[in-house]
Amino acid sequence: MRILLQFPEGLKKEALSYARKLEKEGNEVFISASPCFGACDIALDEAKKVEAEKIIHFGHSKLIDIEEIKVEYVEPKIEIEKELLNQLITQASQKIRFKKIGLVTNVSHLSQLKEIKELFKRNGKEIFTAIGERTKKEAQILGCDVSAATKIEKDVEAFVYFGGGLFHPIGALLLTNKPFFVIDPFQRKIDEITNLREKYKKISNAKISIASQAKTFGILVSTKAGQYNIEKAQKIKEDLKKIGKEGFLLVANTFDFNEISNFDVDAFINTACPRISIEEGERIKNKPILSVEEFYFLFKLLNSKDF
Repeated sequence: MRILLQFPEGLKKEALSYARKLEKEGNEVFISASPCFGACDIALDEAKKVEAEKIIHFGHSKLIDIEEIKVEYVEPKIEIEKELLNQLITQASQKIRFKKIGLVTNVSHLSQLKEIKELFKRNGKEIFTAIGERTKKEAQILGCDVSAATKIEKDVEAFVYFGGGLFHPIGALLLTNKPFFVIDPFQRKIDEITNLREKYKKISNAKISIASQAKTFGILVSTKAGQYNIEKAQKIKEDLKKIGKEGFLLVANTFDFNEISNFDVDAFINTACPRISIEEGERIKNKPILSVEEFYFLFKLLNSKDF
């Protein structure tokens, strides 16, 4: 069988060993060398070009249905040593003064979700979880789907994210209004990140303010299977006309922000991964990258009589 292997950046070092194993089994193996940003980013173009019969996608769980080719997912599984896990949950329970906790995590830690919940309960906490709109598993959140958090906000007093980094919890933080804590098992610490909510809201307001003076907008359209939103982009272009603005559809698989800054537009509207609007928003000086939600806030503002 002809197989295409796809890895996110942190797992690419494992690619050759997997390729060797599959080749010994009689398969012809290709390895995607393109960046991979998540389960929304399946290497369909590469697979079609090399006429692969299957993609093996490492590091993420299934997010979208792919009809063109079979996709096999190899989910990551990070097991935290039991003594450390118990120590972290005990410390977090002492630090977090709230009883009703909304628990979210990423796919790497789902194998220990039951254990994490039980440890919290032993420490007197009441734990709430949900399954998101796009995710398939309990308590799992993504950069583009934090509904596992928003679905339970009314039931909880605070949120806890279990996992490393801020890529996943920032989205949940911004779409909820409760205190938010992060348990990082790799750094072995518990931090409250509630104050970051105000920081990102100020950045968002600044972007909207600058964009209110813009006349031309570049509308970012990703060709990635799970990020392709052409109809949404076309609708935004039409809505820009209604407020006297020009919109241009900019299409790419991966956006290089040094390159797109060369376009003679005043601002951008992102219909691809929502993380772009947050993480890349400050990279292009004086050319803000608005999320779809930020654009429609601006749209409503410019349509109001008070503006």
